[in-house]
Amino acid sequence: MNSLQIRKLTYAALFLALAMVLPFLTGQIPQIGKSLCPMHIPALLCGFLCGWPWGLAVGLIAPLLRSVTFGMPAMFPDAVGGVPDDHKYFRCLNCRHVWHAKLQTSCPLCGCRDVTQCSQILYDQYKMNH
Repeated sequence: MNSLQIRKLTYAALFLALAMVLPFLTGQIPQIGKSLCPMHIPALLCGFLCGWPWGLAVGLIAPLLRSVTFGMPAMFPDAVGGVPDDHKYFRCLNCRHVWHAKLQTSCPLCGCRDVTQCSQILYDQYKMNH
């Protein structure tokens, strides 16, 4: 490996570490943490600085590594393939109601705004039990 490749590898590792830590910082602020997960911003910056192959590698590794180490995002479907825009499922943290919607809104059952995105598996289990 030459010096340029080692430098790009070092920057990619730095951006991967930043992708692991940055969601913790924004998650501490409730207004920002509920609507923004900046895990992919370091991958974008890595692509600009080191080139698209390095940015792609960081963008693919970061969600999988974060899912394995911290459990968020959920391994399936979020970390593996992402959630398509028309297949978003939400869960109310107050009454535990689960529903399907295009945009994150307030809970249709109790009206509270404490909702989080969940997987289709949790949605299917909820529908089987209710």
